[in-house]
Amino acid sequence: MSELPGLAINKAVNAIIGKEARGVAFESNNSSFDGSSFEIWFARAGKLYQASSYLDQRRFVESVFQSFSF
Repeated sequence: MSELPGLAINKAVNAIIGKEARGVAFESNNSSFDGSSFEIWFARAGKLYQASSYLDQRRFVESVFQSFSF
């Protein structure tokens, strides 16, 4: 992650997006969310996707990503 040297990755876990895509979910220090954020990053069809939210919205964001279909 040298491209993002200020990004903290804490409590990283494998993420399943829908039934097909795989990625990583983690807590971070995104200043756009008052310093505590939840992020999901995944790649599909040659593109990288990133979603960020407030840490206290983690369960909601996870449920949205589980409902994805491609």
